[in-house]
Amino acid sequence: MRLWIPILLMLSACSSPTSRSETRPPVPSRREVVIGEGGRHEVSPLPKDLFDVADELKRAFLICPGDQIQIRLVQHDDFSVSTVVPPDGTVGFPMVGRVKVAGRAPSEIETDLVKALRGVEFADPQVIVSVVKYAPRTIYILGEVESPGGYPLRPGGAISVQMLLAMSGGLTEEAERGRLELVRRQKDKTVIYPFSLTQLDAAVKEGRDVLLLPGDVVIVKRRRKVYVMGCVRNPGGYVVEEGAALTRILAKAGGLTRMASPVVRLIRRLEDGRVRILSVDVRAIFDGRETDPEIRPGDTVFAPESLF
Repeated sequence: MRLWIPILLMLSACSSPTSRSETRPPVPSRREVVIGEGGRHEVSPLPKDLFDVADELKRAFLICPGDQIQIRLVQHDDFSVSTVVPPDGTVGFPMVGRVKVAGRAPSEIETDLVKALRGVEFADPQVIVSVVKYAPRTIYILGEVESPGGYPLRPGGAISVQMLLAMSGGLTEEAERGRLELVRRQKDKTVIYPFSLTQLDAAVKEGRDVLLLPGDVVIVKRRRKVYVMGCVRNPGGYVVEEGAALTRILAKAGGLTRMASPVVRLIRRLEDGRVRILSVDVRAIFDGRETDPEIRPGDTVFAPESLF
């Protein structure tokens, strides 16, 4: 019996496989913190009233103060009047007196003058009202374009936002394609329409143009930078292209220093006013265990000092 004991022990040892423990680095959990209370933040996504301006364009070229007009009574040159419309919007005409012309079409003024003159001395008067020269109707483009300033809007020659961008020489290298604004005065208020070139292009594909009215102002914003702070070789602000990744902006900043922690913080202000903080392990990105997060203009990347 004693002879079997060593044999059983040997068989037992052979039948139990040796367990090899593999040491794998733990997969870090990407930690996200959102700070602040969210509020309502509405952005106008190219609303319908931005396109429905045909009637307003017609009204923009009704006679207004500053226009030079001519009123002529056919076959009676001594009754002709050529004048610049004064601020009160009225002009004088022989045998009629002061006539309101501002905010009216030439045909409306002709009808009123014919009624006033008929039966006085003329059996069938014929009146012709014409605009000799319009006062400036101007649209403006400001900001990051090659030739900012005012551009004339002429009757019958509608100008869209895309046309104005081309007339002004196009965007500069510093222009933010996703941050443009159209400022429009509407009666007793000013309306600001934020938009992007992507939205404009989509509207054009649908057969819709954003036409401009006199006094409209298009503002092209400067591209916001991404700021890299902390333990990097060249901290500061950097302009990044749309869709750039975190590791790309770190490379622009010269990379992490030896004192840096491999876990950096990506800080972003959300549209509703809250602040989002995302902790990202750079080692996990290079190991393929984490995705490389996308950077947006206005973000801040902070590389803290390592505790060890």
